[in-house]
Amino acid sequence: MAGGSLEGRVLAEKSTWSHSGEIVWRPVWMARISEDGKVRLGVEKEEPPLNIFDRFGGSLDDIHLLGNSLLFAIASAPARLTNN
Repeated sequence: MAGGSLEGRVLAEKSTWSHSGEIVWRPVWMARISEDGKVRLGVEKEEPPLNIFDRFGGSLDDIHLLGNSLLFAIASAPARLTNN
């Protein structure tokens, strides 16, 4: 429950190498889906929902934003953990 309503989360993780040379998985991207089907990127409650439904009023720009944000998060996350 998030703020009194049901919400699902889609989490993408990327495998990285730890300092000791072991593979670890870490989250790099998240989308939230409310019980009424609204999709929001990230964890911010104020984030406006994306209009991804493929029907009248749906936006291909928002569908592309959703996919591109996932690809960017995976590609830009480092493959090896740093000491910082």
